[in-house]
Amino acid sequence: MKKLSLLFLMLALIAAPAAFAQFRIDVGFNAPMLIGIENLDGPEGDPVEVPSFIPLPFGQISYNMDLGALSVGAGLRAYTLIIESLAWPCAYVEFDVDPVVITLSGGGGFFLYFGVLGNGTLDMHMFIPELMAHFKLGKFTRLGIGGMTFIGLENQDVFPYIIYGSLQFSFPL
Repeated sequence: MKKLSLLFLMLALIAAPAAFAQFRIDVGFNAPMLIGIENLDGPEGDPVEVPSFIPLPFGQISYNMDLGALSVGAGLRAYTLIIESLAWPCAYVEFDVDPVVITLSGGGGFFLYFGVLGNGTLDMHMFIPELMAHFKLGKFTRLGIGGMTFIGLENQDVFPYIIYGSLQFSFPL
């Protein structure tokens, strides 16, 4: 009987945060300040830098568990170039110390593309880690900086990265 009570108590402690979880929608723009590619196998040299400042609209819908200053969530993240969009599953951990929010996220592996040029899925062996730091500007608005890279899970000869400025709107549902 003690084991059954202990098992029930452990399940209740694990399930309690999920009972208070909610959906969240994040939308905004990431404006690349630096796009670079480093060669991993070739001779040493300067990384290739691609100038860019075209803001890329993004959206994310996730199931968010609020644990005080720490939030954990999982969902679907998408970037769009208006005529074509790319989405992938993601998970994140967010540390909120008002007015600063630091988010570490990762996702990938399976990609959906949709738009005018076509619809479909891609099974790419790629992981996309991302680190962002934002200042809160009110209840829903965030302004900050972030960076992401693309890591091949099988074979990778280059290391691409993007450093961007970010304007984000985060709405709990």
